[in-house]
Amino acid sequence: MNPNPSSSSFTRFDYIQVGLTSRNAMKLIRKLSAHLFEVAIGDHSGSLHYFSINVDKNQADTIFKTLPGQNAKINCIDVYSGHKQIGSAKILIVYGPSMIKGFNKKGKQFFGLELNNLTEPIKMFQMHRQPDEIHVLGQYIYNSYLVNTELVSSGTGGTLSSNSSYNSVVRSRHYYVCPAQINDFVLMEE
Repeated sequence: MNPNPSSSSFTRFDYIQVGLTSRNAMKLIRKLSAHLFEVAIGDHSGSLHYFSINVDKNQADTIFKTLPGQNAKINCIDVYSGHKQIGSAKILIVYGPSMIKGFNKKGKQFFGLELNNLTEPIKMFQMHRQPDEIHVLGQYIYNSYLVNTELVSSGTGGTLSSNSSYNSVVRSRHYYVCPAQINDFVLMEE
């Protein structure tokens, strides 16, 4: 042990390199052991990187990486674990200004939703009550939606872009227009 704390030395180690990222575009998925972690990060080219980090070996192993897309900046990432699937984390991303996509641990897209009624791009979002509720924040507006999970999970929803499918899957609950800029939000159970 070093008796003089001011003489500590630090070294930098790059586990992975990604493009430019947004503020909420990285999440620690879970801690597998004391030295093994799973991380998801999205960049401005639209690529989602999901990898594991072994701190002891200074090693990162890619689990999956999605392809970049045109005008597909990933603004934020949220993670939830389903009640039925213990330990299976789902990764949800905001893709572009109004598209929410969900990926499983193998990189397969299982959820897609385009919110066409937004007046500003999505800055942050959170799924709540596995995923019956979507809470979306822009710079000044908060929106809450209810999702019909049976339609989405049965495969009839797929990636939604037409208005008829969109209206049958998502219903707006409430919204709030804030007079000041929204910096962050926290959801709390009742």
